[in-house]
Amino acid sequence: LNTVRLWGQLRPYVHPILYCTDTENSTISSANGKVPCQFWTEICDRHGWGMRQVPKFGPSSYPILPAMYEDTMAYSKSVFYAYANGDILFDQSLLMTLTYLMKVLKGTKNVLIVGQRQNYQMHQGDYVIKSINNLTKLAEDADYFIPLGMDYFITRAEGFPWSDVPAIIVGSLRYDNWIVYKGLKSNQVVIDATDSILALHQSDQEGNYESTHREQAWYNSQILGNFDYLLGSTKCATMRVTSDLHLEDRLGPCQKEQENCDDFYKENCLHRLQKDKIAPTKLEYFEKQLSVHENFSIFNKLDE
Repeated sequence: LNTVRLWGQLRPYVHPILYCTDTENSTISSANGKVPCQFWTEICDRHGWGMRQVPKFGPSSYPILPAMYEDTMAYSKSVFYAYANGDILFDQSLLMTLTYLMKVLKGTKNVLIVGQRQNYQMHQGDYVIKSINNLTKLAEDADYFIPLGMDYFITRAEGFPWSDVPAIIVGSLRYDNWIVYKGLKSNQVVIDATDSILALHQSDQEGNYESTHREQAWYNSQILGNFDYLLGSTKCATMRVTSDLHLEDRLGPCQKEQENCDDFYKENCLHRLQKDKIAPTKLEYFEKQLSVHENFSIFNKLDE
């Protein structure tokens, strides 16, 4: 309910859309477990949300992300189009950042904006957040998630090549890293908005790595094949927006005369990971999770 309420407060500048199935028994996950879509339809309508049917499904009825982008762009005319996980809360910093970028980027269409979330542990008594004005205060007790995990992607119409994106599903790992990697490889202006956009994650008792334990957690990894996921970090973005709304050029695009663009980007973004002193324990934990689950996914495939 926090997400429905607070995203609705960003209207009319943001037009939130809920994708749901059209079956009578369909449900959406929430802090209180699985809740019927009909319930969310009524609540979202009250807060000014649009409602759409999921256009395409992957395994286990997981929504296919590029299909939702294409459906949204056909359904609603906008300067920017974004996907964000349903447990992420935004405040006015989202509007301020996009307004600023709209001015400085002008007619540039090939834009991909990403950022790190801040994990806020929900406690008894603060399950209900009534206003976006409360988020800055809550963020004082939040911690940044690792730069390899992203929960929102903002693009422009006819900019990011969503039609060329494989049928990756929401809720499965590695798709976020691949989208950044794809942006770099397709000469997008990849922008890290971590410092200017507050994206507050409502962390519950399942923790901040719950996605590694979900059904189909490694589906995306299988269909995307081998790629250097370290290039899919916020630190690999070629530009960043500062907290006082200035666009800084981290690194120019990979030039054609350079033989290996992967090495070019990786060398520079890994340098930034070390320079910014990203906690090694978090990176090591994430690496361990990837290694363990990749092995399990191979064994499961063989067992089938």
